[in-house]
Amino acid sequence: MVAAENAMKIWINTMTEDCHTVVEFGAGKFDKLLACSSTVTKLIGIERFRNSVKEAPENIVAIHGDMRRFERFISIDDMNCALFCDSLEHLSRKDAFDLMDRVMSHFYKVLLIIPAGNHPQGKATDGNQYQAHLSTWMKEDVLALGFKDQHIDYDPKFHSAYQHTEKDQGCIFAHWRDNE
Repeated sequence: MVAAENAMKIWINTMTEDCHTVVEFGAGKFDKLLACSSTVTKLIGIERFRNSVKEAPENIVAIHGDMRRFERFISIDDMNCALFCDSLEHLSRKDAFDLMDRVMSHFYKVLLIIPAGNHPQGKATDGNQYQAHLSTWMKEDVLALGFKDQHIDYDPKFHSAYQHTEKDQGCIFAHWRDNE
């Protein structure tokens, strides 16, 4: 799992080198924002679970709220790079498609890390009911969101540490940039 986590952090770091602000949607513990390039001057996370927001690192603007309502929390000037790291599957497909459509119309760049295939999950042991997986995603679904084929990578080993017989293995890494 450590190798996969390091690979993800390297990917986030590389993908954010040309960004000035990164907004993470469904920031969880806000730790993925810490992987952003040192060129990023502002880190913002939107998280629905209040306990996680209380524990966010001090150098991150931690917003308690529903990521589907991001326009209420984020100024136009901060809509530079959107990061979804294991968060889109916590929405229904309808909500996810609506959210991604609005994000792609406002942000310059979108980074998506999402489990590939069937990854059933209920609420977390800490009582976080927002951790339940409400949708399943394959490469074709990511293409339907608006990502291009050449910007989608699949890592069959990622999420393998959490492998159970009822879960698929693997993860999709995708990036999108306006006017590309």
